[in-house]
Amino acid sequence: MLVSAGDGHCGSVMSLVEIVSGLKPEEGLIISEAHAAMVMYPLLHEQGLITDKDLENFRKPGALLTMFPHKGIPGILASCGSLGNGLGYACGYALAQRDRNFVCIISEGELYEGVTWESLMFARHYNLSNLRVIINKNDAIVMGKPSECLDIPWKMLDSFNNVEVRQTVKGKGVPEWEGKVESHYWIKPHAAA
Repeated sequence: MLVSAGDGHCGSVMSLVEIVSGLKPEEGLIISEAHAAMVMYPLLHEQGLITDKDLENFRKPGALLTMFPHKGIPGILASCGSLGNGLGYACGYALAQRDRNFVCIISEGELYEGVTWESLMFARHYNLSNLRVIINKNDAIVMGKPSECLDIPWKMLDSFNNVEVRQTVKGKGVPEWEGKVESHYWIKPHAAA
């Protein structure tokens, strides 16, 4: 899909593949790290919610599948885009549907957003035990390495229930992209010599 579109947030998408493929289909999934939401599209296809043609037309004019998820796509629970907002949506779903489990994946870059911390406090206050928050920690945000920008208080997260920090590799699977901050955006593959 990325190669066909010639565009996309390849590093973030590829860092999430193992996490997303290990989730249960019945869990409501919201990817707050919206620029990586295309990682969900093959799963939606496996569930019969979108077609081969939908996958082939990713990001083409008028296509169903866009870079950022929207509720018009079958199986997508929340239209996301602005960093941090997906976790608030996930909290709302978890509060309204206590009998269903939800998973929200956020990027470590979203820990720079105040709304993320507000949502984490909301989840703790309302004891949203049916919500798991997975933080995609690949040590490479669009601004650079988090430790070189504004260090994230990882220990502070210990006080929140159901928060998992998963160490991933940005751009995993493509050696020229792996671990590179610049793989946040599309890196054109080198032509064979």
